[in-house]
Amino acid sequence: MREGMVFSRLAKVRHPILLILAAGWIVRLLVMPLTVVYDADYWAIVIRNLEVGQGLYGLEGYYYTPIWGYILGLIGAFQSAFLDLGDPVMRLSETFFIEGDDWYYLSSTVPSLGFIYSYKIPLAIFDTIAAYLLYVITKDITKDEGKALTAMALMFLCPLTIGVSCIVGMPDCISVMMLLLSFVLLIKGMPILSGSSFAAAGFVKFFPAYAFFLLGAFLILRRKGDKRLMARDAALFVLGAAIVSIVTFGPSILQGDFEKCFRFLTDRTGAGPADGILDAFAGFARILLYFAAAVISVIEAWKMIKSTDSMPNDKRWMRGCLIVFLVCMMYPPAPQYMIVLMPFLAYWIAVEDRRCIIGWILVSIGAVLFFTLTNGSLLLPLAAWTDLLGVDTAISILQAYMVNWGLTPLATHYVLAGVVQYAGIVAITYFVLGDRIREYAGRILHARG
Repeated sequence: MREGMVFSRLAKVRHPILLILAAGWIVRLLVMPLTVVYDADYWAIVIRNLEVGQGLYGLEGYYYTPIWGYILGLIGAFQSAFLDLGDPVMRLSETFFIEGDDWYYLSSTVPSLGFIYSYKIPLAIFDTIAAYLLYVITKDITKDEGKALTAMALMFLCPLTIGVSCIVGMPDCISVMMLLLSFVLLIKGMPILSGSSFAAAGFVKFFPAYAFFLLGAFLILRRKGDKRLMARDAALFVLGAAIVSIVTFGPSILQGDFEKCFRFLTDRTGAGPADGILDAFAGFARILLYFAAAVISVIEAWKMIKSTDSMPNDKRWMRGCLIVFLVCMMYPPAPQYMIVLMPFLAYWIAVEDRRCIIGWILVSIGAVLFFTLTNGSLLLPLAAWTDLLGVDTAISILQAYMVNWGLTPLATHYVLAGVVQYAGIVAITYFVLGDRIREYAGRILHARG
């Protein structure tokens, strides 16, 4: 009887937050079997390396900083202790023809559905926490429940956000959650925990590091007029970051693997002697753009400190992060990189400029196109591990997509995805920075005149 009453009460719950979370989780659980098997294979390799005592970098297969590897280790330990998943992956001989493609990374090693859900559900939990933190921040700034719910929905229900964690299965959502948590903790007067969270955010993926100067500006403004408290908070923030740094990299330093912790960063910002001119130019362009983003971060932080208007400091921080991360995305990025922009874009749409929804839509469409780029291979886990789909069907779709004639469907799909996503970035830039660009251009023309 009591159980019936409990379920009856739960059925009557209509709080918008719960509705947003329910809708987001239903979609996530449904799309999780669609998997970029190439990345999933590497997560399985990491877990196997840890289980046989090779550590994160003992064998080839892990190219990121240690935090995501530690989380995968915990997932592996949980699987061993509480789940009986059997073999996490299988080699599918029928798809050997897709391996070794120089143009796009594909794999014949197909993860099981149990393994897929075991690492994607934690990523979805990080998504949930990040969306709720955005709700808290937006409501604190605006005192408006409707705007806070809108920002939360725009982030949690965004196809890009869903796809990064639940189709591609990349850990970028962890760094986003940690960055937002760092800001909330600083607002609440907990600088040592804020510094810890910020360091963790930057060590998962490096983009949050561009918010360092903006967080410093917020810390200064929060304690403006009291240099003693300002110095104390700054010291505690650095202490928290130092503790996380030691915990994160200490084992790698002791094992002599410290330089391997940053291979992901160096691989993306440079080109080796075997690379062509185009790759070398792309690497140089990334370095130049990221340097420009760092400079703009300093400028935005300085403007925050020197500003004399009545804008709340937390609102200044959100605006500064949007601008800095938008600059970082000017070099057309993979969708998982774009996720660092999404909470600030969602906030901006809900609070400042609804026109930016155009960019949100375009970026979402571009992300969906990128997520479906490997088409038939996304279906391989369902085909290999269930009876819902035949392996031959998935392979035939993949073969048709990779047919070798002129501009293949796969190549066309790739180009279209990039064009649509970049159109979204340009649209957001126009709405957010258009007035400022026109103002600076007018000053230059007036000075020359």
